[in-house]
Amino acid sequence: MALYLGHGLAPPTPSLTRRRLLAIAPLPFLPSPAAFATPSPVPALLDAAFAASTSQALDYRLCVRALLADAASGGVNGSLRLELAAPQNPGLAPTAAAIEAVRAAVETETGLPISFADALVVAARARTKAAFDARLLARGATPEKGALLLKAYGNAFDAPRLGRLDASEASPSLLPLPGAPVAAWREAFAGLGLGAAELALLGPDVVGAGSEAEAEALLRRDPAVAAALDGLVLAKGLLTRTPYEMPYMRALLRLGERRVVRQKGV
Repeated sequence: MALYLGHGLAPPTPSLTRRRLLAIAPLPFLPSPAAFATPSPVPALLDAAFAASTSQALDYRLCVRALLADAASGGVNGSLRLELAAPQNPGLAPTAAAIEAVRAAVETETGLPISFADALVVAARARTKAAFDARLLARGATPEKGALLLKAYGNAFDAPRLGRLDASEASPSLLPLPGAPVAAWREAFAGLGLGAAELALLGPDVVGAGSEAEAEALLRRDPAVAAALDGLVLAKGLLTRTPYEMPYMRALLRLGERRVVRQKGV
């Protein structure tokens, strides 16, 4: 009787056999085989390496642009490294090289294969989180107070799954050419399964080669995107910026899952 009471179960009645009792209430102390699996060190090491980088080529906007470019050419399969000369991808060669350098270093350290596609997804997420955290740290009057703000109000984001395979050839891009109207961007985002809300989130960081203000001015020519941008003004002014940062990260995760083919063991 003590065994059952110790695990939160009522003692069996005389009419219940041991087999019937186990069928009704499986014992909670029997772990599944997956509980004994050793997690791969790759996700944490990749994330830490990108988060700690000070390379200007890994500015979060550039990493997000690189992820968008890869997703728009056949899904996130690492084909960007073969498409850097495409007119839709100006200025991304240094970013691709910096991502490759981190990928190769972590692969050498762990002895485990890491695709460029996986490294790209982790880079976009890690660099964006670092930028979001830096804004909150800067709100503190001292570094110590900034660290307290981050601990109390920093947002926690889901990590991407890994296991993508790299493509061996380039693919046509859905992205418009530089200088294209906002309608072309709406069409491109629709082709990626994203709408006006996601374009309002990511667009200021990826549309055109000018400033964020110039990109936003272009985006506001579309009424639906303009309304979504208006809705983000208050969110960006909050201390936590949760209504802005969480949807932004979810949009990145959706891009990272765009038509992926996975490899085992990562």
